[in-house]
Amino acid sequence: MILLLGLERKEESVATLERLIAAVSEPMIIQGKSCTVSASIGASFYPSDNEDPDNLLHQADQSMLRAKKSGKNRFKLYEPALKAND
Repeated sequence: MILLLGLERKEESVATLERLIAAVSEPMIIQGKSCTVSASIGASFYPSDNEDPDNLLHQADQSMLRAKKSGKNRFKLYEPALKAND
């Protein structure tokens, strides 16, 4: 979990999430071998998506599952319309 502070709008998180994905996907050399990993990130936002911490985590988890289904190195922002599918 990563907590981002000081964002006024959800759209402001996009650049940060893109940088996180890029950083995680950079190849690493471990014991002389190149290794890569991928990341799937789901994001929910306080207070616009919810004010309850458990619900925010659940929404972020649902968004992360959507990111995983759409391919490697992706992120998805929580969309209230998806609540019916939770």
